[in-house]
Amino acid sequence: MIRIFSFLLLAISAAALNAQFWTTAVAPSPDPATECAPFGLIIDGNKPATNYSLSSAVATVSGSTITVVVEFTASGFGLPTITPVNYSVSVPGPIPAGTYTVVVDYTAAGNMETSSWPLEVEACSSGPACSLPPVLLGDTLNPDGSVTLLWAPVDSSIACRVRGREFGSSSWKRTSPEFGTEPSSFVVPSAFIMPGTYYEWGVQCACNIAPVNATPWSVTGLFLVPTMREGLSAEGLAPNPASNAVRIMNPEAAGQPYFLMDATGKRVASGTVNGPIDVSAYPTGLYLLQWGTEAATTLQIVR
Repeated sequence: MIRIFSFLLLAISAAALNAQFWTTAVAPSPDPATECAPFGLIIDGNKPATNYSLSSAVATVSGSTITVVVEFTASGFGLPTITPVNYSVSVPGPIPAGTYTVVVDYTAAGNMETSSWPLEVEACSSGPACSLPPVLLGDTLNPDGSVTLLWAPVDSSIACRVRGREFGSSSWKRTSPEFGTEPSSFVVPSAFIMPGTYYEWGVQCACNIAPVNATPWSVTGLFLVPTMREGLSAEGLAPNPASNAVRIMNPEAAGQPYFLMDATGKRVASGTVNGPIDVSAYPTGLYLLQWGTEAATTLQIVR
């Protein structure tokens, strides 16, 4: 009789427990959950009995409800003691921002308990780390005739794409995004470019894909295939040395693109020849000035 009374008391006590007896906490991971990427749910709870073991936990999304079905396996009878258990489950996604109800359904060959928990999914944030356009660093001509375009890595970016066109063209061609951790280069195959031709290019990077959180396009850069830096001389420029401005004496230079590079070959300025070229912002030293398809010419800037 005592055993029967104890069993009935235990059954009554179990029935009187609140609906969240087995599930004690539900938290998103990472926290907070955002619509930028899939996330998981970390669920703390208790085993139904000591001999139960977690079999599976699967989450599904329907409307504003995320249902997590937790299945336990057991053999025979176990002691109904409170035994903590922790498990995680991936939520299919990404899912739109909003308020959701997480329904946790405990089952072991039949429903044991269902509990509900609120969950807020935040919208993607277009923070300042990915709002500024990339800064172009220049280009490198490779031995196989391809050109590597370089830009400063954009903080937190996960993909970048390049657009390009022949100098003077009105139509841009865009590449597919290059995915990676803060991409900072793109190789243009030799089959897509012609020697002796100027090309304009720019870069756009993204920190999120769903929804898209992308930077503005960078400033437009110029590169020549191939980059000519030989045949240096001090002829064709006036004055040379120069302190404020320099003029290309060849009249055929008018309307042609030009590049100004420092002694290391780093490009410090570019534009279109239209009268004197302002060099007042650059420190004393030797520079290379190149226009059109002509070889670069040595320019000395003095202060």
